[in-house]
Amino acid sequence: MNRFVLLFLSLLFCMTIHAQNEVCQPDPMYADSSAGIYPAPYHPELNPDGGIQTPACRNTYYEFTFTAIVPDSIQAPPPFPPVMISLDSFKIATTGAIIGLPSNFSYACNPPTCVIPKNETGCLKIFGVTDDTVGMYDIQVKVKIFSMLTPTGVDVTVPDDPEQGFFPGTYTITVLEEGSPECMVTNTKELYPGNLRATLSPNPAIATATLDIYTSQAGTYQFTLTDLTGKVLREQLPYLPQGNSQSTIDVSQLPQGMYLWTLRNAQTQVSGKLVVVR
Repeated sequence: MNRFVLLFLSLLFCMTIHAQNEVCQPDPMYADSSAGIYPAPYHPELNPDGGIQTPACRNTYYEFTFTAIVPDSIQAPPPFPPVMISLDSFKIATTGAIIGLPSNFSYACNPPTCVIPKNETGCLKIFGVTDDTVGMYDIQVKVKIFSMLTPTGVDVTVPDDPEQGFFPGTYTITVLEEGSPECMVTNTKELYPGNLRATLSPNPAIATATLDIYTSQAGTYQFTLTDLTGKVLREQLPYLPQGNSQSTIDVSQLPQGMYLWTLRNAQTQVSGKLVVVR
């Protein structure tokens, strides 16, 4: 009997450790940000590098992590007077709080209650394996904000409006065909923090875009630019020195639209979206 209890407790301990390992971690780069969910929604003018930059692939495990910041207070949005409102907490329902997810995707929070008190940070991880058709899936996160003025909570959605509002823009999960090179089994940003960073600008672009890169390891990297079906349109194999560097991408012959880019080596990769306008 005692052996059985010991075995049961050992199994329970292992399951608990496994569950804890699955919990997301807030991204420290947003620690000093104002109240909200980060990365902030994508907006072609206000936040061209925002939104969900990591695409999903059919029949392939996917995950993406949002960081939630709850400071001590927040400035009241228009049309209210610009006064500071003392916050109490953010609450995200443990089910049904994300609208528009691809099929078979779910989410979990840290803390598990999805209640984040003021002066603390939390995170929300989307994960799963979808068999939905290739395409773009706009999502919204429903949040209830508790404050001194709203002790029973006020419901908001992030983003709340594509062009205007307190959280303008869009969150879009792009689903590609199974086996597309952009597929990521894990969240590279969490596994290899600081090893590789890159931004592409201007975004939107007309003729060329510049890739600003930082890498802690010199070597040959692979850059690919694809359309939303995963078709490779541009591919380069630059040798990158340790530290900061730049690379120019010619998009002058591409039709207007949205494209996906990836920079990788054998250990890590970063990816994002590029909008081309005409």
